[in-house]
Order: sequence, then structure tokens, then C-alpha cells
Amino acid sequence: MVKRKIPVVSSREEHCRISPKQTLKKKKTEPDDETVTSPVMEAGEYDFSSIIGRVMKQVYERKVKTGNIDGELFRKTYEELNKKAAEGWGEDDYNDPEQAEEPQRIRDNLFKFSGAKTYQEIKEMNDALYDDKGKKLSYEDFREKVMYGAQNEAYKFR
Repeated sequence: MVKRKIPVVSSREEHCRISPKQTLKKKKTEPDDETVTSPVMEAGEYDFSSIIGRVMKQVYERKVKTGNIDGELFRKTYEELNKKAAEGWGEDDYNDPEQAEEPQRIRDNLFKFSGAKTYQEIKEMNDALYDDKGKKLSYEDFREKVMYGAQNEAYKFR
């Protein structure tokens, strides 16, 4: 099996590569001008709002495009999923070197899932930049479409 590393774009737009075995360093989140919240974010127990606000602004300014993965959003997603996996598995067993093989498979899958999830979120943000006629939306309309678009689409089919 060939192990591949996922290209990650940091908040400073530097390209780097990380693997699931590397220690993920926590970064301080500094939102650009706003913290974005939505009913979906508020319902969860994790605070992604400042990260999402920064990524949305960078997507709107075309600093982050489809195919890029924001490093901070990826790391936060992976850390939170890995933390929950450890809780579900049992902290002692999850980190036990004698049982390392199965938890490592879980970490590898969470790593891949986090990359795919982050990729898809950024892709959906990029897809929301323009209206049906190809005209770039205002930031307010873009923000609204990103934050409430999925909910509105689901509501239409009820």
C-alpha cells in the first residue's frame, strides 16, 4: 500500500505536507474581521467559527481555491475526531503501544476523512462564489449562501 501525504495550505498560504503520525501543533486562530456562526456550528460542541470565518474570507478573496486544504481547519477537524475516537475506544487502550495497530488504522482513516472533509468544505465554498449567471456574489450574499445554503436546499425538498 502506497502512503500519500495530503498537500495542506496553511493560513499563511504556505504549502506543506503532513502525515497522520506527525504531531499536529495547535495554532492560534486569528479571524480576519469576523467570527462566523450558524445554527449548525452552534449546535456542536466545537468552536470552528473563527476558522470558518477566516477560510470563507480567503475563499472570497480567491486566496484559497478548490483543491487547496486549509491546514488549520484540517488539523482542528482531525484533532476533534481523534479525541472522540480515543474517548470511544478508551484513552488507555487507544494510546497503548501494545494495541497500537488498530488505533493507528483508526487514526489513519480519521486523517484521510479530515482531509476529504476539509477539501469538500472548501470546494463548496468556491462553488458558492458565483450566481447562476456567473456573476460574483457580494460577500454578504456569498456568506449567506455558504452558511445557510445547505439548509435552504434541504428545506426546498420537504
